[in-house]
Amino acid sequence: MMNIDILKKLLKNRRFGENITISKRIMKNVPQECEETILGDLYGAYRQYRCDSNIHILEYTDKFLVHKDRFDPRRDPFAHLIYDSPEILLALGIGSTLGISVGEIIYKIIKNKTKNPIFKAAIAGILTATISGIFIYYIGKELKNL
Repeated sequence: MMNIDILKKLLKNRRFGENITISKRIMKNVPQECEETILGDLYGAYRQYRCDSNIHILEYTDKFLVHKDRFDPRRDPFAHLIYDSPEILLALGIGSTLGISVGEIIYKIIKNKTKNPIFKAAIAGILTATISGIFIYYIGKELKNL
């Protein structure tokens, strides 16, 4: 049975965020010290777990991907965002800035030409923030993995 101490040893010389793959033939179940969580990107997994020692486990049908984070988002969500998931902060910051800017520009252009200019400008801003935020998030993930 795979336990948390074995996972710690396997991850000891790995970089933060560097996944190791463990077949379900080798690790049948997640160590009982780990708990299922919604915190984190699933990367196509159908379940994920967090364990003490900042271990993050993603469960797939035939394998587990396991890595260690610098900070556990259950205990220190802000530090986790800064050090382990900076692409989320980048996406939120750039997406919201672009969304507000586009909303203001659209409002200035249409304020005297249409009904409900605030609503239309807000929709344009929200769409801009969402699309650009998603785009920046995936670019940030790719840059982080270089």
